[in-house]
Amino acid sequence: LLPPQNSPDGANQILTSALHSDNPDTMAPKITYFPLSGRGELCFLCAAGGGVEVEIKRIGMGPHKELGPSLDPPLPGTVPILQDGDLTLYQSMGIETYICNLSAKYKDLSPAEKAKDDMFSNFKEDLMQALAPYLFSKEGGAEAIPGICAKMLPIAEGLCPASGFVNGKDFPTKADLAILLLYKGFMPYQAAAVMGKVDFAAYPKMAAIAAAAAEADGIKEYIASDKCCLGANPLGLPEA
Repeated sequence: LLPPQNSPDGANQILTSALHSDNPDTMAPKITYFPLSGRGELCFLCAAGGGVEVEIKRIGMGPHKELGPSLDPPLPGTVPILQDGDLTLYQSMGIETYICNLSAKYKDLSPAEKAKDDMFSNFKEDLMQALAPYLFSKEGGAEAIPGICAKMLPIAEGLCPASGFVNGKDFPTKADLAILLLYKGFMPYQAAAVMGKVDFAAYPKMAAIAAAAAEADGIKEYIASDKCCLGANPLGLPEA
């Protein structure tokens, strides 16, 4: 979809594509996010796995700060932002929930299943908040990241089933896609793993879920497409 950016502030390019549709006049929900994995890529994975048509708008770091305040009513200068007709949402969890509720596959999950999905989504938020600062300006990442991961990853591993997807379905739900994000999303998850020399393969239940989710209908095609930014490395960080 877009070339890597060389700096967090130097990208002013906005690129748009449609997921599940080649119709440029689609009225699908539009989701604006950075050209990297972060938290926002889970929204697109939910759309891909759930068969929900969305418009993907990638915005560079720096210009993104102007988007939210330019809306009516104004929002904070953060992304992702979803726009669907008169509806505007700016919190990633709310956007994920909205997309999942548009999906025939996900909308009828039980309350317990949806709660598990949200729990794993919140886990990726917690891990991102703990790791991401070390990829930008916070010092001591190589020393701190192993301890952070050793404290947090076993919790998520312990919540996973011995086999199969988190909710026991024959398809991945948001919980499984959140795990996939941790294992395939370079920024910040795998970039931090490289910095801290953390081996995510040491958590075999999550690793198996991530591998299976990556092969699921809709997900496999999205990952292979030029719309996916799971592996994007706009900061040019070490990848091994």
